[in-house]
Amino acid sequence: LMAIQIVLLSVALTFILFKPVSKIIDERESYINGNLTTASEKLIKADELYSEYDAQLKTARISAQSIIAQSEKEAKDVVATEGRGALLTGMLPTFQGYFVQGWFKFGGVEICKTKFALACGSEEKAFKNRDFITLGGSAIAEFVADIFLCPYESVRIRSVSDPGYASGMAATGKKMISEMGVVPALYSGFGPMLFKQIPYTMAKFAVQQKAAEAIYNSMGTDPSQCSNGKNVGISLVSGVIAGVAAATISQPADGLLSKVNKKGAGGEGPVFTRLGRIAKEVGMYKLCTQGIFARWIHVGTITAGQFAVVDICMAAVGARRFHFHDPAKH
Repeated sequence: LMAIQIVLLSVALTFILFKPVSKIIDERESYINGNLTTASEKLIKADELYSEYDAQLKTARISAQSIIAQSEKEAKDVVATEGRGALLTGMLPTFQGYFVQGWFKFGGVEICKTKFALACGSEEKAFKNRDFITLGGSAIAEFVADIFLCPYESVRIRSVSDPGYASGMAATGKKMISEMGVVPALYSGFGPMLFKQIPYTMAKFAVQQKAAEAIYNSMGTDPSQCSNGKNVGISLVSGVIAGVAAATISQPADGLLSKVNKKGAGGEGPVFTRLGRIAKEVGMYKLCTQGIFARWIHVGTITAGQFAVVDICMAAVGARRFHFHDPAKH
């Protein structure tokens, strides 16, 4: 009887306990083995990617060194054949053009914001529509500013690409006009310039206004209650934020315009047809991301400096930039 009980107990334990436990152990072992296999495959893939990217990085370093060496050689050749002054070719029209553009852009925004705010009829209505006022005012100001910038840019590009074309900025412009006419000579790049500059400027002024407003609100104050130094500091911080936003928004257009100026880019045809072909070839992702980090640093720094310089200059003559005020807080 005892032997029968032991046999029955063994059979019962086998089906009730041992067999399910063995099944669970087998499944667990299979799961672990599968994970180990997957991990090994991923590790192999990671090693392959590392090798691939390491090779690309080495190639990029070699290419960068080659470009730097070639640039140094070309600079030395230019200095040897044309003198050191050749390195500054186009500097005068660049400085003059962007000085004039900045004058009309920043001054134009102040005028437009003031006029549009007054046209609203009340401080409350102007405050509610402040974003639209800033966007519209900056677009108009940039359009006017580009009318003055475009001729300088056309002359600069011609003087840099063909140093022997004419002697001096005025002579270069005069010769271009005599050969091609005023509009073809000085304004052939006006459309693409607007395509890039207007969204950039709208973002720059609108974001700077929002960022500065948020900073003042967090401090429980407004520009009229702050010292000139504090206002300049806030302009620097908000200018960096605005520069990053403006660079991001204008990145695709900037990439397209930098490529369309290269010989043969986009094939033949009107400028906007060529731009469309280039966008299709390059892809939107690359247009939006290629070189964006460097552009954040470059544009963020310049934009912060621009707003700070404007504030310093206006404070020097006893003036302040236009700021919207919430009537509920006054």
